Amino acid sequence: MTKRRGASLINVMVFMMFAVMVTAQVFFFTKSSSDSLAEGREIMLYRLHLQSLVEEAKDALKETGTQTIEHLSTLETNTLNYSQFLDSAKLFSDNNLTTEWKNSDGTYTYHVSIHDLDYSFDATVFDRSKWTTQEDGYGNENAHKKVFAAMPPLGEFERNASNDIVRNAIGKPKYSKVYNRFYLIRAWTQLPENYYGAKLMYQVLVSRDEADSSSATYHNIETLSFQEVWY
Repeated sequence: MTKRRGASLINVMVFMMFAVMVTAQVFFFTKSSSDSLAEGREIMLYRLHLQSLVEEAKDALKETGTQTIEHLSTLETNTLNYSQFLDSAKLFSDNNLTTEWKNSDGTYTYHVSIHDLDYSFDATVFDRSKWTTQEDGYGNENAHKKVFAAMPPLGEFERNASNDIVRNAIGKPKYSKVYNRFYLIRAWTQLPENYYGAKLMYQVLVSRDEADSSSATYHNIETLSFQEVWY
């Protein structure tokens, strides 16, 4: 065997090259893993705050007596369109929250609302182009403003002497007794710039029994569906 000059130097250089490559890969994956963990902790904080707001809204729905959140009687005689749903069907909103949910300048970081789902929608104004675009605030950027399916209560209809269901001026049936009503809870927040300006919303459909508030200590709340919405 003959020993070539410089062979040891080439081996050292090859070894150093592989060492640098391995070190770079370890650094990359370590940094990536660290960023993922930090992002995971951050988004978990937002989720915990939203869940807390949902629970606060549920507690508000449970109250009886003078604190009971009442069904909106105006929804029995009116029909709503897109722009009216957000405010007309709202029973509980940011104004009911404590200051801990505000920034130091008094603006809200998180938002929550409860909507009464026993309402009538004016189908004559339905325009799919407005539903899918940003026009008038109905697009995905403002998903927290969108209407939700109307859900009439469970109960017994009021009937006349001919056993026909009694209806009001807009054709909605009247109830002699209501057992359950349905409500929509929405809690949402604007995420920071590192989430590309997205919003995160918890959308929860609940059923509340309409027990006599004068005798019941609280209303029973049943969660029917839960959605985490990014938009």
